Amino acid sequence: MSRDSSAKLGQKVVYGARPEHLVLSGGSEGFGATVEVIEPTGPTIQIFADVAGQRICALSSERRTHKPGQKLRLHCP
Repeated sequence: MSRDSSAKLGQKVVYGARPEHLVLSGGSEGFGATVEVIEPTGPTIQIFADVAGQRICALSSERRTHKPGQKLRLHCP
């Protein structure tokens, strides 16, 4: 967030990220998500997941086998 933002410390904010900007994390970085639906879309897969009660979508070109209910970590590099 830019320094000239009107957001105040402790204030709730809305953070938007495009699905292609969310990346599967191989370690502890990022945030936890629970897989809800996997949709192969040709060269990529769409991963619909729950993050703190919010449904998000991430794109991945990795052909790992993800299943509903699986826990994974995502981050925005």
